[in-house]
Amino acid sequence: MQMIIFHNVTITVPENFTQCTTHGSFDQHWQETVYNMFTFVCLFLLPLIIMIFCYTRILIEISSRMARGNLLSRDVHLRRSHNNIPKARMRTLKMSIVIVTSFIVCWTPYYLLGLVLRDAVRHQTDGLN
Repeated sequence: MQMIIFHNVTITVPENFTQCTTHGSFDQHWQETVYNMFTFVCLFLLPLIIMIFCYTRILIEISSRMARGNLLSRDVHLRRSHNNIPKARMRTLKMSIVIVTSFIVCWTPYYLLGLVLRDAVRHQTDGLN
């Protein structure tokens, strides 16, 4: 599908520049909007939701093991297992927050800029017609 949508565009002013783009690949504006929403959902929202879901499940599992460990550790106090689970939970929480935040910080500007530029280009071409 990508081979059909993308094509090379060469700009000669101010210097030769060739870029692979979707500009001019769609007959109707709604087709481009559907394509952009599809890529936004598949390449941004879906991975974000999957990451949040998976890291939440990991934290829930660690928390439940910690709760079970507290019940069992009332009888036997094992220093090693008692101290490591809360530390692992905190490290996992920090790592999850860093990964999800990094994903959002890195990819949100790309999609926001894409939306702003698409609207600006659409308004320019509408003004020319």
